[in-house]
Amino acid sequence: MKFIKKHKLLMLGLLILITVGVLLLIFINMFFRNNDSITGNRLEGIEEVRIDNITINDIENSIKEVNGVLSADYKLNGRKINLIVKVDDTVDKAKAKSFGDKIVKKLTDEQKKYYDIQLFVDSDTNKEIYPVIGYKNKNSLNFSWTEQVGGLDEK
Repeated sequence: MKFIKKHKLLMLGLLILITVGVLLLIFINMFFRNNDSITGNRLEGIEEVRIDNITINDIENSIKEVNGVLSADYKLNGRKINLIVKVDDTVDKAKAKSFGDKIVKKLTDEQKKYYDIQLFVDSDTNKEIYPVIGYKNKNSLNFSWTEQVGGLDEK
């Protein structure tokens, strides 16, 4: 006890030094963590429900085989499946909405519960109806569709 009383400034300085060191370690750990993934742990479990190339090609081909479909492009972004479909003016809105059912039929139940699906249907010629956008959340059973996106600023 005599040593502590005799060296108060040394003990205070040592306590401050230890406190600053601990705070510095916490700061470095919080802000300079080497985390390669920009998604954090949101993609945990994706390996178990991975969509293989056969399924992707099957989805694209089932949509491309519909008369009036010019192209179908698939892109996976994390847990979101994006499919962009270009159609000509012979494809009506009801047929465009049926593309969502074609996608869902090709996926397993586990994939349906893991991935969100966005479907963009567009046409270069029919701007009255298109673009039409459909979205299916992993927790929902059906797609939600936009009503009138195209043609509003042209009238």
